[in-house]
This record gives sequence, structure tokens and C-alpha cells, in this order.
Amino acid sequence: MKTLLNKVSKLYNQARININLNMTANALLKHPDSSLKDIGVSRHLLIKGAKAYPWKEMNTAGITSVGLTSKVKTKITTPANANVVSAA
Repeated sequence: MKTLLNKVSKLYNQARININLNMTANALLKHPDSSLKDIGVSRHLLIKGAKAYPWKEMNTAGITSVGLTSKVKTKITTPANANVVSAA
């Protein structure tokens, strides 16, 4: 019963998120193209609503395909230094 309640709760929360995103997209569609460009939002993605969130165009002009040419060695051969403080 508890898992069913969790599933229903998650579905309800996702539906509310989608409703809010669609309302935001509709409000943004009322703005001129220059305003949308200023904030980096694409009009044609706004038209798609919540399913296209975050409504930003991906610039793929500089992306090139990279092939793997050799294997990377991942075996650690030296012990960690106890004097080094991890930032993690």
C-alpha cells in the first residue's frame, strides 16, 4: 500500500511540475522574440511546452566526433598519501 501511495504521489508531483512549466511557457510566448533571445529561450521549444524544457537550443556547431584510440590504465600502483586532504 505504501509503494502505491508513493507512486501516486510522484505522479501527482510530476503532473504539477508539468502544469507549472506549461503555464510558464505560455507566459513566455507572449513576449517578443528579442526578449526571448535575451534570456536564451527558443520560441519553437516553448511551443512544445514542458516536454521541451529547459527550452534552450543546443549549439552543436563546435562538436566533433572523437574516437577512442587506446585503453586508459586505471590500476592504482601507489598508495594514497595521508597528508593530502581531499576536497570531496
